[in-house]
Amino acid sequence: MKRLMALTLCLVLCLTAMGSVAFAAEYDSANVSLDGTLPIVKDPSKLEPMTIVIPTPENRVINENDLQWTKDVFAATGVPIKFIGVPESGYAEKVNLMLASGDLPDMFWKGISASTITQYIGQDVFLPTDELIEKYCPNLVEIFKKRPQYAALSQYADGHRYGFPYVEEMYGLTLTPGPFLINKTWLDKLGLEVPKTLDEFKAALVAFKNAGDLNGNGEADEIPYACNFVTKDIFSTLNSFFTLMPCFGEGVSYGDEYPYCKLGKDGKVEFAVLSDAFKECLHFYNELNQEGLLDMDGFSGEGDYTYKLRLDDAVVGAFSIWSPEGSIPVHDVLEQYVPLPRLEGPKGKMGIAVNRSELWGTSQSVLTTACKYPEIAAALMNYLNQPEQAITTNWGSIGWSYKKGEDGVLRFPLDDKGYFILPEGMETFNDVRQNSTPAQGGVTVLNDYYDTVAEYTYDAVNLLKFQRANGKDEVLKEDTPLPPVLMTTEEQAAYSQIQPQIENIVKSYMVSSILDGGIDENYDTFVSDLKAAGLDEMIKLIQGAYDRYLVTYKEYAAK
Repeated sequence: MKRLMALTLCLVLCLTAMGSVAFAAEYDSANVSLDGTLPIVKDPSKLEPMTIVIPTPENRVINENDLQWTKDVFAATGVPIKFIGVPESGYAEKVNLMLASGDLPDMFWKGISASTITQYIGQDVFLPTDELIEKYCPNLVEIFKKRPQYAALSQYADGHRYGFPYVEEMYGLTLTPGPFLINKTWLDKLGLEVPKTLDEFKAALVAFKNAGDLNGNGEADEIPYACNFVTKDIFSTLNSFFTLMPCFGEGVSYGDEYPYCKLGKDGKVEFAVLSDAFKECLHFYNELNQEGLLDMDGFSGEGDYTYKLRLDDAVVGAFSIWSPEGSIPVHDVLEQYVPLPRLEGPKGKMGIAVNRSELWGTSQSVLTTACKYPEIAAALMNYLNQPEQAITTNWGSIGWSYKKGEDGVLRFPLDDKGYFILPEGMETFNDVRQNSTPAQGGVTVLNDYYDTVAEYTYDAVNLLKFQRANGKDEVLKEDTPLPPVLMTTEEQAAYSQIQPQIENIVKSYMVSSILDGGIDENYDTFVSDLKAAGLDEMIKLIQGAYDRYLVTYKEYAAK
């Protein structure tokens, strides 16, 4: 384990300039207790603050250093923390500049991808945490014993861990796309039932288009179906095109790890857009476009057109979204939508497993080699990995997101209609979350905690219910998600060269096919372009990483 001797650290960020600070290599053991559960600092003034860089979302109006979570953690541990917020919109650029220049904080709270860690392995930037976890993080060690898949997924190809993983188990919530919804109020006005087949779904969209002013606001602003084909905003990250693709055969994940790939039943990685199902789905969407049923903004790649869900009137007939309650603040609008059942098509039913694990971040909170007191940082993360601390770190502080019942269980403050009671100035539950806690970070929330430590997350209750209505449980019996397996530095470098080209080729073919047709005529050229860009090598790289993961997983499972 590494301690740094009197090192000068300069953090230059757009929001905070800290200047040069000399750090001591040792701390007074009489002042700091690391008992394996939580760190206790008797006199915080004797320690330099732990500097933590964190992305600041637009809806966070309270400085990270003034969050309720920050106050609570300091009161419990005495560990001095200094958050350095960087606007989320420019976070990646700022972090890349810091990594390249060597001007490092003690920790990045989140926003460091596994591929970035892999890129910097061996360059004295990120601190391996294997020994720290074994010695100071018994809570995380115990979790790894219960869930060997997380131990395997968080171990890099060099055999080390970097930082602390983020796990959010929610009964498989993240393993299928967000709910696919349709406007039931509009259907009722037109005397239509909720569609059960793909043909009925299309007929409903046509009826939405032809009906006129369905929302009654006097404007012709109704959009039958919103689906983004270009950018990874909240619509396209869980793109409903691929959710519907199994209606024509087999489906594939787009918005997560290893887009357009899937894990076959034989454990082999497949590039599933090379299929008749993909072409037939393109024909279906081309027909939707020809009939004026798609939102043209979904092809522009410019701006955030999800604002259409935040209007006072419902303007979208059907869409797929991650969190309906987190994205539609007007209750009268939210209540108009219901989940589609698992639509049946000519060759199958809708629904896909996405390429994810419930381990969301391999190195979510990562220590750098500039960390002044790695042992204290590790003990702090161990404290945060206690069940109640993990939950409140992830979803919001007591008094904000939660109230504690007499039985000790954390519950959400709800009104008699079941809606979250928002503090003054907050519009959504996500606002409350982001303004009381740093959110996420290197913590683990297990299914075991629900109903014993806290209620199932308020804004996910309907999300999970809607997913299940979409066919979630059946899908997960049929498909196995491809987890975010890790590559070596060399493999990652090769993959990073190939994958963007592959994705651009697929997107270009999809957009031109849906807008202009020519699906069958251009297909051979599409395949040739993919091969020339290195498709076979890309699949080989993913397969190698997956096979290596299986070996590591079996080793941990056998312990």
